Amino acid sequence: MSKPKKGAAVPAKRRHVDKRTLFVRIVAGAIALLMLGSIALSALFL
Repeated sequence: MSKPKKGAAVPAKRRHVDKRTLFVRIVAGAIALLMLGSIALSALFL
């Protein structure tokens, strides 16, 4: 009875982590785009 319970808990936890990493990826991507944009603007002004 202990084994199936653990198996059921693992996918739910894994799913939550995947959703969290996806959010972090989107945020990191947005920051990277902003940084690239600011570098491109400074390069154009220089």
